[in-house]
Amino acid sequence: MRSFRLPILAWALGFLAIAGCNPDRVLLQFEIDAAPAPEPPPPTCLESDECGPSAACIDSACTPCDVILQSCNCPPETTASKYLVGECTACHCLPACRFHSECPADSFCAAGGCRKCAEAPPCPASCNWKWKPVRLERNGCAVCECAPPNECVRDEDCPDGLVCYAGRQCADGCVEPGCCHGNLCSLPGCDPPQSADCAYVGCKDGVCSGDPSCALTGCKCAPGATDEWSCPNTCFTACQTN
Repeated sequence: MRSFRLPILAWALGFLAIAGCNPDRVLLQFEIDAAPAPEPPPPTCLESDECGPSAACIDSACTPCDVILQSCNCPPETTASKYLVGECTACHCLPACRFHSECPADSFCAAGGCRKCAEAPPCPASCNWKWKPVRLERNGCAVCECAPPNECVRDEDCPDGLVCYAGRQCADGCVEPGCCHGNLCSLPGCDPPQSADCAYVGCKDGVCSGDPSCALTGCKCAPGATDEWSCPNTCFTACQTN
């Protein structure tokens, strides 16, 4: 048995000696597993200011502006939401929309396309129907809209025997008069004034579009009547998005 082991031991020692001296030898698996991971290449930039006038820093690398602009080639059914990276124009491709609720979080609907919160336009100087510009939360964005006036924000603001109903134009997730616009005082027992004309209670998903000469004359509810909310001398206005 001893004579049989000696040739095997000699062959193994010889193989290791040859492998150790051969620079082209194949690495054994345990040597590969123990080898340290290669170091990542050092970043070419940290800020876009380091990249010159026609490039910006993207993923720690200076990237030409014309390459970054290709992000604005959005697929069908989406719209390009532009923003600046350094001095270069880049885009997020966001879904087309009719309502704020059709946009991803932290974006809102404007001109048929979703836009990032940072693109929210400033409030208008004035509004039709003697409405007031207000900022309301839409999908996590503070969006300025023209909103109808309030008769009340709490029951105590209404004449004796009447209660305060929330209008239609409210911040996201809100159903109380304190964070809604177009609030109305009327008799207890009425449904929310969703069937009332847009010119009185606002639009849930945008702004009202119609005849700016439409006068606000008052909107009341008679519980139990066929048409509970009655808006005398009203003119029809359609609710649309921004």
